[in-house]
Amino acid sequence: MCKSVYNSSMDIHTENNKMRKSLAVDVKTYDLLQEICDMERRSKIDQLKVLIEKEHARLKQHDSFAREEHRVAVEGPGSTVKI
Repeated sequence: MCKSVYNSSMDIHTENNKMRKSLAVDVKTYDLLQEICDMERRSKIDQLKVLIEKEHARLKQHDSFAREEHRVAVEGPGSTVKI
């Protein structure tokens, strides 16, 4: 069973001149999100934004480090050529 963050069957929603897409998650995940929202006093949309932005930044930083490690492994330390 899944719960939708939105209470509509439409795939795309327009709210306050912002286009939004619906997202369905399993009940356990939805309940965990609700608990986080209650603790952080945020709406589900706002909490998802925060979580996604943090994870995106973490992954970009991880990717940057991985690229640098690869560059050093291929070109050696002190090289100024970037991939």
